[in-house]
Amino acid sequence: MKLFNPFYKKPINFHKKPINSRKEIPIAEVLNPLTTKQLVKENDHDQFYFRMLEQQGIVLNERQLEAVRQTEGPVLTLAGAGSGKTSVLTARVGYLINVKKVKPENILVLTFTRKAAEEMKERIAQLPGLSKNTVRNLVAGTFHSVFLQILKSQGYDYKILSNTRGAS
Repeated sequence: MKLFNPFYKKPINFHKKPINSRKEIPIAEVLNPLTTKQLVKENDHDQFYFRMLEQQGIVLNERQLEAVRQTEGPVLTLAGAGSGKTSVLTARVGYLINVKKVKPENILVLTFTRKAAEEMKERIAQLPGLSKNTVRNLVAGTFHSVFLQILKSQGYDYKILSNTRGAS
C-alpha cells in the first residue's frame, strides 16, 4: 500500500506486516461521526443535560457519550493525548450531579498530576448547573494527594519528604 505524504514528493510504502513478522498490523476501526447532537434524542430523560453541554460547545462522540452515561460503578478512561479524556471525565461528573443527583462529596476524581487535577476542577466548575462551591465538595486531586488525605484522616502523621515542597 502506498501513502502520499504532502511533505515528500515520493509516495511512502506502507507494509501491512512489520518486517520479519507473520502478523498483520491491526487497522483501527473508523470512528462513527455521529455526536450527541444526533445521538441524544429529544425524548431521552437526560437530553436537557447534553443540550446544555452543546450550548457551551461541548459535543461528545458515541464512545464518549457511552462513558458519560455509564453510571454503575467506576469508569477507567484510557485514550491518547487530545482525544477528549478530560472532557469525558468532566462531563461525567456533571452528569452524575445534574442527572443522577449524586452528591458531589460522593464523587472521587483522580489524576496523575496536580496540573491535571486543577484543570479538571476548573472545567467542572464551568459546567452547566455547577459552581466553584460544588467543586469544593468533590473529592478531586492526584492519586498521591487524595491517599495522603486518607492516611492523615486515619491518624497517620508521618513526615513526608518531597523534592518539590520540602518536608511537611
